[in-house]
Amino acid sequence: MGSNDPLAMDRDLLRGFERVAVPVLETINRSRLIKRGLHATVGWFNCVWITAATGKSWEVHGLDTIKRLDAPQGMILVANHLSFFDMYIGGSLIDRKTHLMERVCFPVRANWHYQGPIGVLLNTAISGAAMWPPVFRDGERRKLNHTGLDQMADFLGKGASIGIHPEGRRNKTGDPYTFLPPKPGLGLLVERCHPDVAIVPYFIIGLTNDWKHETTRWARKDGERGEPIRIRFAEPIRAGDVREGRTPIEVVETVMAAIHGEAMKDKAAQDNAAKERADGDDPAHATPGAT
Repeated sequence: MGSNDPLAMDRDLLRGFERVAVPVLETINRSRLIKRGLHATVGWFNCVWITAATGKSWEVHGLDTIKRLDAPQGMILVANHLSFFDMYIGGSLIDRKTHLMERVCFPVRANWHYQGPIGVLLNTAISGAAMWPPVFRDGERRKLNHTGLDQMADFLGKGASIGIHPEGRRNKTGDPYTFLPPKPGLGLLVERCHPDVAIVPYFIIGLTNDWKHETTRWARKDGERGEPIRIRFAEPIRAGDVREGRTPIEVVETVMAAIHGEAMKDKAAQDNAAKERADGDDPAHATPGAT
């Protein structure tokens, strides 16, 4: 990759340790061979241990639609954001059941992951260097984000999968059924990508931000694992259909509406379950002859 490569991030805009981290991670993520190797090793290992640690807590709806999905032009996973682990669980679930996750990347904020060696080591060890491209939020360096979007569109055209949280940061409001205002990044990516890219919205709830709790669920008895991890997949959306006549932010709002629809299904199911439990405890609704 030379300086004339239109998909290479401008090295002149990088600072400090980024001058090492960004070129290295860029090379890894733009190499189909390296990415396949990392998926077959780090990716496989992660899928195995994540499933082993949390799989007993999964309650999944709509996965059959994803199993039937063919995405030769790539797939964009889009989820709400309550926990650090939302995309790990969704990605691992799809990876177990399909071949759609053999080349993946997840854009992340540049700070932490690219500004020091620990962030790069964790990125490589935990995700197989899949936390790419970095998202810059300061001044002129925002230009690098356009290159990142162009790279992701290029990845998708080669059959890759991209994971995006359109809220941009974790929802800490305490209400998992309402979302933060959307960021335009997803819409800008959809604007650039092939019209046949498959967008897969899903709603996920039940995860905490406690690493120890999530990695030890497997060792606990039924009823002691905490809240179930509930995942609801909406129907996939064709990129060309959702962007027709819409601005980038309207594209994001449309996709988030699909996620919100699944959130409302989850809320209704939880409300009904709570009502049934309450009715079961009420003598007036007890089954005749029951003890």
